[in-house]
Amino acid sequence: MEKSKLPMMHWYLAFYLLANTKKPISALELQHLIGHKYYEPVWYMMHKIRSMMGSRDKEYLLTGVIELDESFVQTAKSKETKAELATHLTQNDPVKRGKGTDKSQVLIMVQRGYRFSKEKNKHVPYPQYIKLEHLDAGCTLTDINFYMNNSVSIDSEIITDDATYYNFPHNHRRFNLSRSSGDVVKDELGGVHLAASNMKRNFLGIMHSINEKYIQNYLNEFAYRFNRRNFVNQDNLIEHLFKISFC
Repeated sequence: MEKSKLPMMHWYLAFYLLANTKKPISALELQHLIGHKYYEPVWYMMHKIRSMMGSRDKEYLLTGVIELDESFVQTAKSKETKAELATHLTQNDPVKRGKGTDKSQVLIMVQRGYRFSKEKNKHVPYPQYIKLEHLDAGCTLTDINFYMNNSVSIDSEIITDDATYYNFPHNHRRFNLSRSSGDVVKDELGGVHLAASNMKRNFLGIMHSINEKYIQNYLNEFAYRFNRRNFVNQDNLIEHLFKISFC
């Protein structure tokens, strides 16, 4: 809030809406709700809050069993990239999927939790906490290891697919998804796939266009809300946002 010219009530309403709405809201919708004349200050306020959310989550490490995978999100690129993509489509050159795609790459790390399922009459895994990191184009194993070292405790157990570039110093288990049954995939990497699906649906349903330059802020917001989705009292979440805004 430092040097902000927006009224304190606008900040309070932004915290309230971010904490109490089931799904995130766009800056344009927030502008209408708080009745501010200009879009840009509201957009900037939203990104300051998202950046603050990311700073808070960086203080915590994921522990225990960690599911890890990468996902790809459609973002707004530079004019040159859009022109190149349009040329490929005109020439019937299919857009690549996975590695080499035009989409932005996101590293997803999910701490596995367990809860009792009455249907299966046993404890089943579920995504308890997550961390999301935008990976620059051409990232290497060294880059991924850097994010891992800053996000996951060294004594954690890492579960991934059998991609050859995954090589971590942790206790590391791999699964060949193409040769594994659906139940194995669901049990071993179901949490990270669920987080990726929810993340994409979140962006698709709320944000019409995300600039690649700011995608980390949107990832911060999604992870912050996901990690605190089970707060019993949402008023505590508003209080938490205020508290960290002054730290």
